[in-house]
Amino acid sequence: MLVALCTAFVYRVYTGNGERATVVPRWYAILAHVTSAVVAITIIVGILTTGSGPHAGDENAPRNGLDSEFLQHVHSWPAYLTVALTIALVIGSWRVGRSLRTWTLALLAVEAAQVVVGLVQANTGLPAGLVGIHMVLSCVLAAAMTAVVLHLKEPVALNVAGTPPVPQQAAAR
Repeated sequence: MLVALCTAFVYRVYTGNGERATVVPRWYAILAHVTSAVVAITIIVGILTTGSGPHAGDENAPRNGLDSEFLQHVHSWPAYLTVALTIALVIGSWRVGRSLRTWTLALLAVEAAQVVVGLVQANTGLPAGLVGIHMVLSCVLAAAMTAVVLHLKEPVALNVAGTPPVPQQAAAR
């Protein structure tokens, strides 16, 4: 949550704090929000998985008592769904716009790295370094997903009184 808030803060620093208008079709916005919900589920299950494993604090730290091996499988299910939904976002972004294309490709790249690191760590006995990398990548994943959602809307351009607001992207055309 903190990563998403910080991402939104940085986004607003660079884009301003004014009124915004949606610049994507409704179906794309729904797909992006569904993807963000699945990303959140993936991260939450990942937190539970890490909490059940050997790297949940020092050796005297209490574990959550859950079956780590089973949770690794449960964690992979929403993770693979996230990748599938992100591929749909990337494909859809070719029709929607350049800014979203960049962010959805970045999101897909982070997810690909996450999958590779997750599979390697699960098949090599959970080396602490890889667990740490996987956790850092989950923060990058949250930031990238937040950036995609934030780019569904753009600041509204100032226009003559009485006319409807126009997103800056459309005003520049």
